[in-house]
Amino acid sequence: MSTKPDISEALAIRKTWQDDPLAFCTAMGWPTWADAIAEHGLDCDDKQGAILEALAGYGRRTVWVRSGNGVGKTYIASIAATWFLYAFAPCIVLTTAPTDRQVKHLLWGEIRKRFNDSKQPLGGELLLQQWHSGMPEWYALGFTSKPNDPNRFQGFHSENILVIVDEANGIAQDVWDGIRGILTTPNAKLLAIGNPHVPEGGFYDAFQKDRGNCICIDASKNPNVLAGRVVIPGLTTRESIDEWIEDYGKDNPVVQSRVYGNFPSDSPDQLIPTAWIQAAVDRTLERSGDREIGIDVARSGEDETVLADRQGDVVGALRCYRSGSEPLRGYQVADYAIAFGKEIGATRYKVDAIGVGVGPVDTLHERGYTVFEIVVSEQSSNPERFPNKRCEEWWKLRKRFEEGRIDIPDDSKLFAQLASIRWKPDNRGRVVIEKKQDAKARGLKSPDRAEGVLMAFASVDDVAGFDFGGLIG
Repeated sequence: MSTKPDISEALAIRKTWQDDPLAFCTAMGWPTWADAIAEHGLDCDDKQGAILEALAGYGRRTVWVRSGNGVGKTYIASIAATWFLYAFAPCIVLTTAPTDRQVKHLLWGEIRKRFNDSKQPLGGELLLQQWHSGMPEWYALGFTSKPNDPNRFQGFHSENILVIVDEANGIAQDVWDGIRGILTTPNAKLLAIGNPHVPEGGFYDAFQKDRGNCICIDASKNPNVLAGRVVIPGLTTRESIDEWIEDYGKDNPVVQSRVYGNFPSDSPDQLIPTAWIQAAVDRTLERSGDREIGIDVARSGEDETVLADRQGDVVGALRCYRSGSEPLRGYQVADYAIAFGKEIGATRYKVDAIGVGVGPVDTLHERGYTVFEIVVSEQSSNPERFPNKRCEEWWKLRKRFEEGRIDIPDDSKLFAQLASIRWKPDNRGRVVIEKKQDAKARGLKSPDRAEGVLMAFASVDDVAGFDFGGLIG
């Protein structure tokens, strides 16, 4: 996508915008929290405005933003990039994030929207993750930042430079060192934004040591939530906030991070540390071996029946079904599983076969599919360490997270459920996983997605599987 360069207007007005990025937003027709707060008379701090004001003016600035989900942080970062490119000339804007998707599709997706929906023509040539003014040393560029590659930031020199780090909690320390190496000029600025998933690393340290301007955006206090209705499309709603808290509790690490914008503190009895779960989300592993589907069957209408795709160390898609007031019948679960299996090429099914799980096992068996019954109440392979198979399988899954042998999808409910599993030693020193009824007594719902993944990784004896010709077309 490109237009003929039109830089003269930017040169004429840039000084006007340097001290007033919110006025720049107004001129370009980009609404912010400030507009909704004024229009609806909300008692709400303008966090988006606070970010832009912290960057405003000539001089070195560092702005750190930790936030909940759905507050418009990537939107405001795209405005910051565009504002700086217009307000200071010549200048360089660099954007980075841990993954290509975060750079290309999230932040630069928003930058492309700003380019296209601006009331005033922005000019220059806009590519997938580059924006060139047509003049030397005046451009914006996006790229990923991987660990052990701080040299990505070498060679960028300008009196005016803005570095925007998206999903900053995932940036390695050596990359932060590389970024600091170019923020030495008189008008060098840093905007680091992200969900505070893990209480470690350079992003976390900035808030502990109060480096620069530190801003927290609590998703439960955004304009949509305070108004009780949608006043800014795309922001988190009161209903979604209430659902998160009801399902997982205010103290769940994921609720602390993705709702309140706080760095989570792991419970001492948390089975899988939050940092390990986040690493599994960020990790990309190669698929290998047979494709399998783990099945956790809902016990009640409010629970989910979950089908988890697994191949080697990789968890693919999760298919989740709610049936309303009554759980799905066995043949319905089997129908969903067979259809999903044909879609992804799965050859084996593993089913939590206690109680309602018996129905899908029987149906899959009768139709000639390879199916394994996982009975978690059975004795473990090591009774001196695990009282039953459920405790053993959860501990094995924990080891996968610890050793980096699992790649999971970025599913917020799966994340929260994995973080909610608790354990303790019994009076014989054995590993005991908290029972579902005890978790429900803490106000939590059934961790169906986590248990679907558990089923997908459950150890099986191939001889014990029902195999009547394998997958039938």
